[in-house]
Amino acid sequence: KQLINDILNYSRLSATDGIVADIDLNLMFDGLRSDYEVMIEEMGAEINIEKLPCIRVNPGQIRQVFQNLVSNALKFSKKGEKPVITISSARVSALDPFAGEDPNGRYCRISVRDNGIGFDEKYLENIFSLFERLNAKADYEGSGIGLAIARKIIEKHNGMLTAHSSEGKGAEFIIILPID
Repeated sequence: KQLINDILNYSRLSATDGIVADIDLNLMFDGLRSDYEVMIEEMGAEINIEKLPCIRVNPGQIRQVFQNLVSNALKFSKKGEKPVITISSARVSALDPFAGEDPNGRYCRISVRDNGIGFDEKYLENIFSLFERLNAKADYEGSGIGLAIARKIIEKHNGMLTAHSSEGKGAEFIIILPID
């Protein structure tokens, strides 16, 4: 059933959804923290959220992106190690994950970094493909569609989603969105 819902969500992203509003990412993450409160407590996870900006986006879609990223960071944590997730942002001048900070930049770079199992970067593009899994379904639940949905949403917002990682050393997912 979850797989069918995920496929429907992915296909609906093709339709134009004109709902756009200014949202405070700090408030949105407060809500996400509440959604995952039980899981965070059970895992002894630590979520550090630095000051985040207000951005003009489709609120439901952007929430779904961050829900997928936080959920994955918790899901792919190392066994026996306290999960630590850090969410930060910077203003940048280009749609480039390596762009330096620029207080007058036209883009916002948001980073979701964890200390989980990570992945080999040779699989970077694979993780954003539909039904692509780097780990056995028996080891980690999920449909293999969450990151494909997240990337499609960010691209619909004229942004980009990429990641940096190495096996055993955690992952950092980087979202860059236009500020207006």
